[in-house]
Amino acid sequence: MKSILYLFMILLFSCSARKDFEKGEFEDYSFNKFNREKGIVYQTDTYFSWKHLEKSRDIYYMYNLDSDTLYDIVENSTLFGIHEGDAIEIMVHEDDKRINFYNGRW
Repeated sequence: MKSILYLFMILLFSCSARKDFEKGEFEDYSFNKFNREKGIVYQTDTYFSWKHLEKSRDIYYMYNLDSDTLYDIVENSTLFGIHEGDAIEIMVHEDDKRINFYNGRW
């Protein structure tokens, strides 16, 4: 029985630790490599985060609006002044558009 439990725990931790893309923190990159782009918030979900023991929010937004390829992002935040339809400023890395950070309202 213990071996099944250990096997289950190993599988659980190995699956949860796997990530296809890790963007890191804003401080990990050179500020000069980022461009400002406009993004649009299209959904927000508010919930209680047991991990942080506070109210939290998922903000769904799109950017790269002037192109045929839209990037769809979910950002976890405690910013409650942002609503669906708001224009926001996104800092986008010039070499890899998947690397982006929320920078405030447009």
